[in-house]
Amino acid sequence: MATPLDEDNVDLVGNFIDSDAIGTCPGTGHAKLKEESEIIDHSQFMEQTHQPLLGYHLKDVTANCWDNQALGTGTVDFEMAKKYFRQEHVLGIDLNPSLASEEVIHSRDYLSKLIGES
Repeated sequence: MATPLDEDNVDLVGNFIDSDAIGTCPGTGHAKLKEESEIIDHSQFMEQTHQPLLGYHLKDVTANCWDNQALGTGTVDFEMAKKYFRQEHVLGIDLNPSLASEEVIHSRDYLSKLIGES
């Protein structure tokens, strides 16, 4: 079996597993890096893959393409991404372990504000 490409990911889970308990958890940083490489359009990717989702793993990306950065400090368009967040989704923050504790707190606060919990 060949490795699925991004355009195949839309149906990947549905084609192999018939269960509501199994879904995808795409990463905002991964999608942004692929957009920067002109492989996908981040917004279009979110539109095509927002179901069936368990949630998202969230990270930001610098202009120099360093990922796992504090949320809201890089180039990921979280305002666009939040249109696809649902109450039942798990939103995990994926950060570089070298970030300062203040950057971790900033990411938590940024996400809380983004989803309206502050």
